Amino acid sequence: MFSRSQPVYKDEADYLTDSMTVEDVENEMHGILKPVIELLEKGDSYDEVLEKLPGIYDGMDSDRLAVMLDRAMFLMSLYGRLKGERRDV
Repeated sequence: MFSRSQPVYKDEADYLTDSMTVEDVENEMHGILKPVIELLEKGDSYDEVLEKLPGIYDGMDSDRLAVMLDRAMFLMSLYGRLKGERRDV
């Protein structure tokens, strides 16, 4: 019989965010900011980018950003409750 090793967590926040890797966050942010990144890559000048920037908001996936922020807020809310319960003990 063998045992499976369990991950080692520094604290509750580390445990709660285990499912949210840096790569996941980077991929989500790249998807959300794709129109901005494309504008920066294709723009010929700073002024051109500034002029076109307000017009690209319609092409941005704000729903993905909202879901990611909701998830982060939920995780930190849980973390705060865990910390609060620990102080009451």
